[in-house]
Parts: sequence; C-alpha cells; structure tokens
Amino acid sequence: MQLKIEIKIKRDLYEKVRRKSLFFVKLIERFKEDENGNTLDFSRWVSLDPVLYVDFPVETYGEIYEGMGYMNYCLCIIDKFEQKRNEKEMHEENVYDMYFHDASAESPKDCFSVIDNCRLRSLDKEDKFSFVELVWFLDKRGVDEKSLYSAIVRYDNQTVPFVLDILKRVCRCLSLAKQRKIRSLLQSFGVAYEIYMPSLILNATRICCESLKTEHRNVFQLVDKVMSSDYYANIPSLFEDSVTNEDFNTNAFLRLKRWLHSGNAFGDYTILLPLFALVSEPIRLEIVKRYFYDIKIGNVSLDLKLLSQFKDNPYEEFMGYRYATETPCEPVVLTVPLLCDCILTLIHEKGEKLQTFRGVLDMAMSCCDRVYPKVEFQMERFLQTCLSGTKYNESFKGFVDYRLVRKINRQKMTESYLLDCARQILDKYGRRKNFPVSSELSCTLQYFKNCASPIFSPPPCRQILLPLCVGWGKYKDRWLVNCDVSENVKMLSCFLSQAVHGGGQISVDIGAISIDKLRDAVFSLVNSYEKVGNEEFLVNRDTKSECKSYQERLVEMCSDVIKMRILPRMGTFVGRKFDVFGYWKELESALPSGHCKEDAPEYKQACWEWLAKEVEEVNRRVVKSLQDELEGSEYNGEYFELPYDSYLLEKILKTYYFKGSASEGNDTMRNQFLISRYSNGNLHWFCASELSSYRNPALNLPFFWCGGKECFCNSLKGQTLSETSNWRVYTLFHLAEIAGYPQLRLTEAGYEASKPYREFIAIVNKAVRKFRQLKCRECGHLLFPDLSSDFNRYNYYSCCNPFCTELNKPVYLNYCYRCKKGIIDSRDRKRCPNGWYICPTCLSCCDDSLFDRLAQIYMLDKRPVPNRIQRMIGRGHNDKRIYFCPYCGDASVSEGKDEWGRTYWGCSVCGRRFDEEQRFK
Repeated sequence: MQLKIEIKIKRDLYEKVRRKSLFFVKLIERFKEDENGNTLDFSRWVSLDPVLYVDFPVETYGEIYEGMGYMNYCLCIIDKFEQKRNEKEMHEENVYDMYFHDASAESPKDCFSVIDNCRLRSLDKEDKFSFVELVWFLDKRGVDEKSLYSAIVRYDNQTVPFVLDILKRVCRCLSLAKQRKIRSLLQSFGVAYEIYMPSLILNATRICCESLKTEHRNVFQLVDKVMSSDYYANIPSLFEDSVTNEDFNTNAFLRLKRWLHSGNAFGDYTILLPLFALVSEPIRLEIVKRYFYDIKIGNVSLDLKLLSQFKDNPYEEFMGYRYATETPCEPVVLTVPLLCDCILTLIHEKGEKLQTFRGVLDMAMSCCDRVYPKVEFQMERFLQTCLSGTKYNESFKGFVDYRLVRKINRQKMTESYLLDCARQILDKYGRRKNFPVSSELSCTLQYFKNCASPIFSPPPCRQILLPLCVGWGKYKDRWLVNCDVSENVKMLSCFLSQAVHGGGQISVDIGAISIDKLRDAVFSLVNSYEKVGNEEFLVNRDTKSECKSYQERLVEMCSDVIKMRILPRMGTFVGRKFDVFGYWKELESALPSGHCKEDAPEYKQACWEWLAKEVEEVNRRVVKSLQDELEGSEYNGEYFELPYDSYLLEKILKTYYFKGSASEGNDTMRNQFLISRYSNGNLHWFCASELSSYRNPALNLPFFWCGGKECFCNSLKGQTLSETSNWRVYTLFHLAEIAGYPQLRLTEAGYEASKPYREFIAIVNKAVRKFRQLKCRECGHLLFPDLSSDFNRYNYYSCCNPFCTELNKPVYLNYCYRCKKGIIDSRDRKRCPNGWYICPTCLSCCDDSLFDRLAQIYMLDKRPVPNRIQRMIGRGHNDKRIYFCPYCGDASVSEGKDEWGRTYWGCSVCGRRFDEEQRFK
C-alpha cells in the first residue's frame, strides 16, 4: 500500500534523505475509551531514523502478522519526493510530499531495493549492520524465489556472486522452510548452500515443547522456546541430578537451561560461547552472573579469556541477526559487553580503574554521533540506582528560626540624620528629577533653538526636543513618586508636611519634609513591635534589602541590633521512608498481620506515633547541638538568647539549613528535611556516594556527599556477597568482589563506594544522559574524570588518549544548576564577571541563593568557606535580573521588539535571541 505524507526537511538534510531508499517504522500502540465505553485506536507508525522522521496513523498500513494484528515494525520503501506547493502553486521551502509503500516479498522491484541496500552498505567496512533490512525482510515478509531471482539477475555477472554470497551468509538464521527456498534459489545459480539448523536446537525443542511446529520458526524463536520458563512444568526431571536421558546429557541447550536453574557446575564452560551468541540478550546477562556465581561457590576458577569472549564473542554475527529480526531500528543494547569490560579492566588495572581509553564505554561514546543504529547500555541492570536514596529537600525551611532584639538609638535621631534617612527612602521608592545641562559654555537655554541635530529627552518629557550639546543632570533634593501605589502614599504621609493623596506622580521637594513628623513616625512604627525591655523590641529577622518595606527600612536606620534569639523549630522531621532513627521499623513490625495498608486505622495510628517520635527526637538533637555550638548559652525551652554576632548568626543559619520561616499550618514539604531521589523518565542517577569526614551538626548523624547533596540513606545496602544469596540480582559490586577487588567498605553511615567506582559512576551519570560533550574534540575519545570537585561532584574531565594534543587538559562539564537542562561546557561557554559559566538554555549564571548554598556546604563539612565564595555572597546576578550572553559574554541581554512589535530577549552585541519562557523558568 502506497502512502503520501508531508514532511519538512532542512535543505542541508534533504540530499541525505533523498538518497535513502529504505526506512523502518515502529508501531506505537495507543488506545482510549470514549464516553460510551468504546475502545478507540490512536496507534501510529513512527520512524526512529536519525535523519528521516515520519509519523502517521496506523489505518491499514503494514501486514497483519499471523492473524494477531500488526507486526511491531514495518519496512518502507521510498518511491519519490515532490516539493510541496501552496495554494498559489508556489514551492514551499523545505516542505516535500514523500511517497512510500511497505516492502513486499512478491515484488521483484522491492526485493531488488532491499538486496541492493545491503550490497551498498556492505561496501562500508565499518557498517556492522548492513544486513538488517535484508534479514528482517526475508524473515518477516517471506522468501519468494521467483521475485528474488528476478531481482538478482538484474546485476551484472561480476556482482551476482557477491550478492549470492551475502544471501548464503545472512540466511542461516531463517526458518527451515525459508532456508530450503534459499537453497533452491542458490542452486539455480549453481551455488551450493547448506541449511543451518543445529540438531541440538531441534532436539531441545522436541524435549521441551514437543507439540511446537518448528518448520516456520527461525533459529532464535526456537532457542527462545527452549529457554522459556513456560515449559518447566512439563519437564520435572530436567532439573534432577539423576537424569539419564541421553539427549539431555549431550544437548548443550538443555544443559544451559538446567545450569541456570540449579546449583550444578556447567562442565566445559567454553561450550557457552556458541550458545551465548544464540540466546536472547537477557539470557546473556544471566550467563555472566551465573558464571561468577560458580566462581564464588568453587565450581570453576575465573578464566579471563572466556570473560573476554563474552565481551567480544567470536559468533557475534548471530547476535546481529537476532537484532535484525527482533528490534531492527532500536538502539543496540551493550549491557553485557560493558559489564565484562569493567571487570576485565578492574583486574588488569589492579583495582584502580573500571574503564580506560579504548574500553567499551570509550569506543561507544567515540562513535555515538556517527553510527547507526545507536547504542544503549541499560546500566541500571548491573549498577545500583539512587531511586531509594535521598537528597536535600529544597523546600525545607530549616531546623532553626531566629529573631533579633533591636533598640532605638536616640543619638541617631538628629535632624540631619533623619533628613538623610528620608533621602534614602525617596531614592528607593521614587526617582530623582532630571534637568538639562549644556556641555558647551557658550550655549544657554535661550539659544537652544540655534543648535543642530535635536535629540529626544529621556522620559517623562518625551515630547521635548533638545540639542545634542545638552545632557541631563539629577536634582539632589527633588523627586518624582508614583502615588498610584498605595504603599508610596503611606510612605510619603510619614514625613511630608502637607497631605498626600493617591493618583499620578507627585513631585517632592526636600523642603516639604517634616523632621518632627518623621521622628514621630519612627517611634510609632517601633511601638507596633513586641517590647522586650527599655526601648528594646523584637523583630522577626533581617529581610533581604530588596524585599524590605519602607517601615522596616526606617526602623532599621534608627535602631541597633543588640541581641539575637535562636529558636529550634518544632515540627521538623527527616522522613519516614529513610527512618534514620529506626522508629518506623519498630512500629511497623508491631502492626498486626494484614494491617500494613495505608488506609488501615492501625497503619495511620502508627504513622502518627512515628511522626511524634521523630519530631521529638529531631528537636532534642537540634537543642543539644545548639548548646554545644553556642558554648553553654541557656535554653529557656523556647529559644537561646545571646549578644548579637553577625558571623555566628550566619554560621548557625547555614549549618541548620535556615531558608526562612515555614508557612502557617502543617506544611509537610517545608518541615521534611530529606526527600527521595527519583529518576527522570528512563534516565537513572547511579549511586556512588562519598562519606563526609564529619557528622551532620544539626542531627549528629553521619552522612555522605553525593553530587554536592547530603545523603543520609544511600542505595548500597545489600550489595555485598554476604548479604546476597540470589545470583540473579548480582551487580557490578558482587562481580568485582568475586574477582577479588571489592568496591565497598562499611562505615557507620552505611556502605561507601571506592574511588575507582565513584569515578566510573561520574562518567556514567553524564554519559547515560546523552552528554555528547563528554568527548574530546581533538581525537573523539571519551573524557575521564580529571579533578574531582569538592563533595563528590566530579565536574572536571580530560582526555587520557596518550596520542592526543589535548591530553590532560581539564574541561568543565555540568548541567545548569537551575534549569537542569542546559549543558555547561567550558570549551564553548562564556563566564559572567563572578566567574560562573552562563547556561545557553535559561541564561542562568549565579544568584545569591547559589552562593549561600555553597557556603553552607563548606560549613556543614566543617571547612572554611573559600575566599572566592565569601566575596561573591550577596553579589549574585540572576536574582537581580542581570543576565549575560552565553556566546559573547556581554551584559547586554535585554528586552526588545522585533519588526512586528513582538517582545523578545536578545543580545545587542552578537544578535542572538533567547526564549523568554526558558529564561525565567
């Protein structure tokens, strides 16, 4: 069936697409129910081609497979392209109509297209998957001798033998029926062909599933039937040690099946190699794990040659044929080769490294931009993820709050000082009035009309034209204040002698300020605070300067801080999932059987009891910690009070995670210290935390650093052999321990991974997120961790290719701390004046909260805050709406309008424009 669809292709890709003749589409099934309960089919065919993207409804396209619906894939053949025309019969740029149809085995033309595609791709020695379309076509569309013959005879006499040799090689995986047709076809050209269908596969199929028809199933389908667990019930004697069946004793597949489901040794383990290439990819991983289990229990000793052949199997061509018949346009899974390579590297490097130059990960990343099909590692199958780990809750408001005791400073309340206070307030909430100033001594106001080249004056006098020789000055004692804002009206009423009414702009002159009225306003504002002594009053805390009201500013200007109160916050807790104090484990174990459901009353009661216990324990620990930190200051049951010390206060606030008072009511997220680390879709964050040298000061608990975050409950429990009895759940940790290089050590906080493992995970956590920048731009090889940032962040990498000119030159690589999407690469990005790289996605570079958090991290680890960070505190850019261009570094990113009047943000220097939504996300 031929279809025509509209596609949009950029001009630079059109030639690549035009030269393509074949592409796969994959069936994406989507079903929904309407209001009447009827099932509606919204399934679509979608291509996974890296160049040509096609998406269209299923309708009747593609063949029905064995009466069970559409196959998962369909092979399409492109017929032609026509440039799209609009209603005026004009060509639309980059838009084409593409005509294509699904390949048919009965069509000699289609057979030729598929065969010739394989022939042409075979000329490229680096193309290891040139046969994919041909193998899938023959396996799924069938073998039509007449059509294949007509296609082959179109070649000249020199090319025919090459084509026939391709058929002889790739058809070995097909079913018996199809191979017989291929043999007949090749005989018509005088070429002999020996059918490949090992008797051990047929015998194993006969024993495991005797009713199965083998004639029309390919090699891999038969192997999967033998290895399937569906047939265990039919062969109870298969797993008994006393089996005497001669077929079983001589059949390697049956031996493999029993080996994977019993504790017996395999015998001659080299027999695993040909079987390894024929079984499915999940079974290959099971073979590697079971092999290491046999090493553990003493059935066999580690054979590095065999392990190397698991990584680079001599029969890997059959793995490619399986890929072609099952997942022809999906990424190739390299889980097993990478796992084997890690163990081999660990042994060869004496436990110092898990991946090196020209390792599997290196070679895969080196080719990731130019090979098809792509590869994926699915490393969550042998690496421990952080799904059960923790991270710091950004919404947490802290274990402490604070108040300040201030006192009116009457000595400050002089006329000149109060007048200066009024000036500062007016500068903040109003703006100075302008007046024209001539730059030429001979030019006076009455002669302005004689000057040439008039210019617009700044607002609000936009209508007045002034000459170029005139500039603008600012009055020291005149302001314009917008009285449409009610707060501004209240502010002016505090110190203006005349009455102030709302609406429009009001001109304020310094002579209109009443000092007595201002002084009375200050004392009136002070009286609204809680009194705690003679002219002493209590304020909640220091508000950031940009958030202060005019009342707070006036009170602050006319008073001094004399004391500070530190209040342990009640209601804070760590989290039931993490159970750092063991209360939930105790309560849960006491629940009656069957009462562990969340809606059960007993369960809810246990949750409340746990919360009460953890809140009480957290409060007790925080109070005890503060008593030690404040060197004996008395706690009156509500707060600690001591003389004001700005440095000590800042240290306390950062050490105890203060981020502002929690909102009123029971806000769980603001009270909970830790939250779970979740995966991002199919992407996983792998666990390799590093133990801190100190205990957390607020809770007196040991903790780990993981990517600059505190982790009190990592995911490495159960990763040692002593804790694991089931070899099927083995991870890299278990295999490394069996190989003699354990990667874990037990600490008071739990297990800590070794430095080689942490460095490996640092690469992996970036590589699995399609971190294409993790490649050397000189030689194309993988960059390895070079300099570990503090607190296990690993953001610096360098090339270790000894033949590369960029050898050991550090490169900073990270995701933007704010949007988590933009990739920061020091080879491309510019820095802001504070030295922070600018995100190309959201334009973030730094803000005050970032510097506060960095200082906090150093304080938590009982390390001095570096001078470079201390100097930056309060000097962040983005929270002050200051943005820089990531491409030229200029501070000229601002709002503008295009020729259609649409608002955009762009750089006035290099001309780049940026997405408004991303910028402020």
